[in-house]
Amino acid sequence: MFGFLRKKKPPADPPTEKQRNYAKRLGIAITSSMSKADVSAAISEAGRRNPAQAKKREKIKKKTREAKFGKEVIDEENRWNEFADRVGYMLAIFNRGKETVVDVLRVNEAFIRDRGKLKLAVEAPKVVKDRHIGDYLDWDKHFELPIDAILHHEPLHANFHDDGNDAYRKIVEKGLKLAKKLK
Repeated sequence: MFGFLRKKKPPADPPTEKQRNYAKRLGIAITSSMSKADVSAAISEAGRRNPAQAKKREKIKKKTREAKFGKEVIDEENRWNEFADRVGYMLAIFNRGKETVVDVLRVNEAFIRDRGKLKLAVEAPKVVKDRHIGDYLDWDKHFELPIDAILHHEPLHANFHDDGNDAYRKIVEKGLKLAKKLK
C-alpha cells in the first residue's frame, strides 16, 4: 500500500564514471537502476549496431594500451601468444626463486600485468603412475612465469603431449645438460 514511499536501492555494482562518460558520448541513457554489467551490455549493443564506432573504440584501446606498456612489450606478448596458439610446448630453463628449474612447459597465453610486466600462463606436467593404463603425463601444475625469469627455451612440437614419458625424460635430460652450460 505504501510502496511509493520506498526508495529504489542503487544497483549492487554501480557503473564507473568512465562507463557513464563513454555511454553519454554514445548517446546511451543510463538509469539509476543500471549496474556496471547493464551499462557494459548497452555499450556493446551500441557497438554491434554501429560497427564503425566499435572499430574506433578498439583502435583507441589499442593506442592507449601501447602508450601504457610500450610497443616492444606488446609485440613480445603477441609473439608469445602466437607461440601458444601454434606450438604451445617448450623446453624451458628458468629461475624460480633462487633455484634453476628445467622442465617442459605448455604455454597457454601471454599477458601483461598492470605494472607492465610480461608473464606467461603455463602448465607443467607430473608423471602419474596408473596400474591399469601405465604411466602418463598429467598437465595440471598451472602457474605464472615472468618472461625475465626464463634463461633458455626451445620450442617443441604441438603434439608433444602424445609423445609419452620417454620423450619427456629425454627432453628434460637435454635441458639439464644445457642448464649446466648456462652457469
